[in-house]
Amino acid sequence: VLLIILSQLACSLSLRRASAVCRSWRARLRRGQRDADQLFESAWLNLPVVDPLDGRVCLGVAGALARAPAGERLRLSAGTKLRPHDSQLVCARAVHLVADAGAALCDGTLHLHGGEGEGEGEGGL
Repeated sequence: VLLIILSQLACSLSLRRASAVCRSWRARLRRGQRDADQLFESAWLNLPVVDPLDGRVCLGVAGALARAPAGERLRLSAGTKLRPHDSQLVCARAVHLVADAGAALCDGTLHLHGGEGEGEGEGGL
């Protein structure tokens, strides 16, 4: 029953937070188990993550790209403007990155590392 309820979570951050609730939930959501892997494979992390109470950004794009586990599915929300602090954003692991219309990389470079090859992109996403 728990996995049916957790399958309603479409956000990978929510799934990771649920796994921290108790040992039982952590065991059910441990990566490498078929049911848990299916849940995480269908979940997305929509960026930036904004606190619904005060509108503060809890997790920005740069932080998510730097710490996302391999295989994470990231979606950049419409209107997101990426302005790297040091003129570059680095994605160290192979992730699935999708940008909604209107998301843009401003004044910097996106470096993608991981997987079988490396890539680099500039300008709009």
